[in-house]
Amino acid sequence: MISFENVFKAFGSNHVLRGCTLDVQDGETLTVIGGSGTGKSVTLKLMLGLLKPDSGKIVVDGQDISAMNEDELSQVQKNFSYVFQGGALFDSMTVGENVAFGLRQLGQHPPGDIDGIVKEKLAVVGLQGIEALKPSELSGGMRKRVAIARSIAMSPKYLFYDEPTTGLDPIMSDVINNLIVDLHQKLKQTGVVITHDMRSAYKISSRIAMLYQGQIVQIDTPDNIKNSTNPIVQQFVTGSAQGPIQMQIKAYG
Repeated sequence: MISFENVFKAFGSNHVLRGCTLDVQDGETLTVIGGSGTGKSVTLKLMLGLLKPDSGKIVVDGQDISAMNEDELSQVQKNFSYVFQGGALFDSMTVGENVAFGLRQLGQHPPGDIDGIVKEKLAVVGLQGIEALKPSELSGGMRKRVAIARSIAMSPKYLFYDEPTTGLDPIMSDVINNLIVDLHQKLKQTGVVITHDMRSAYKISSRIAMLYQGQIVQIDTPDNIKNSTNPIVQQFVTGSAQGPIQMQIKAYG
């Protein structure tokens, strides 16, 4: 349903993607892993149409979005929703206003229906009766769940998560992992996640893709990634300081 075909992307002399080929299958949760600065966020922004590739194709539901104008792209982007790494809630708004923000901006629902949708989506993420609170009154885990409620409020076909467990303690991280799995089972949405958290990746993913030096070096099930014989993948998932990635750091650092 989303396909990268030999995608290249550079920023000046920094060649981030170097012939990246990747398919996101309908209904799966695909997690992209890789070291800092390897291009995970750039990959997500390319999928969302926020960046355009230097060459190659990015196909969403059979349409090459890299060749679209802004009006055409905006129609495709209505199928997308994004959970920001820090939640990105508006501090000046209440929880209810935050969750309703996209609904009001898009204008696809009668105004009288929006409050009901807000309550429903907050209940889905396990938060009831907090519509009047401000983000500053919430814990980190609650803010993350409000951000997820805002993202699912528009019933997107594709849901993108940027480091969903960053900044959370291990127990709350597992709560968020369970929520992502539960939402995937209930809503049947296609999910794309980027993370450094291998515990999270193993739990929430249908498949995991390892990005290294601008290319996908392996894409497979969580069990196969965990037991990979690829030395690059094995070093990353075990967090070892020794291996080919460390040698690359020495060569360029």
